[in-house]
Amino acid sequence: VTNGEDGHCIWYGTCFTDVYGHDKNCPYTGPAKPLNSTGQQLLQKHCPHMMANGALTCCDTKQLELLDTNILLAANFLSRCPSCLGNLVKIFCEFTCSPHQSEFINVTAWGPNNTYIDGIDYYVTRKALEGTYKSCSKVSVPSTGQLAMDLMCGDWGSAHCSAERWFQYMGDAADNLYVPFQINYKATDEKVGNFTPTNPEIIPCSKAYN
Repeated sequence: VTNGEDGHCIWYGTCFTDVYGHDKNCPYTGPAKPLNSTGQQLLQKHCPHMMANGALTCCDTKQLELLDTNILLAANFLSRCPSCLGNLVKIFCEFTCSPHQSEFINVTAWGPNNTYIDGIDYYVTRKALEGTYKSCSKVSVPSTGQLAMDLMCGDWGSAHCSAERWFQYMGDAADNLYVPFQINYKATDEKVGNFTPTNPEIIPCSKAYN
């Protein structure tokens, strides 16, 4: 169990690729590290709020390239509402790169001999998860004539989706081929043990995202 009080990394870099081509992150409990120029460009593109920290992060350039790929995938479905996509990207940025990961992420599963991380509990405020879902729930995908949630909420589809079900599916490594390892999104507005939920600012779909 990672103690959250001092706000350090839980991982840095990737060190294993499974048979499905999923990259797994390496355990690392030290302080955040500086990025090279390519990494800084990607951080500025997707997680500009982290640039103020001197671009010290718990992700390396390879992890940011993987984040970039995943965001492009989500953008296929969500790009019609920039604030929806931006909200989701913030939630991804926080767990991928935040220099304070240990405050809101608990590692729950490792690969053999603790060589890589294979599961996490990710504590996020209910407001952030529900606000992100609300901003995305009515986004349509013109190429298919469906709502994004018909394609992104597993068997629930848009009719039976909810914030909890959407994030559950987006972290479900067993049923969702795009998920590299198990991510349990834990919606809470209270501290849980040593963990304080992260609370990224959420912009409603009716407002411009900049």
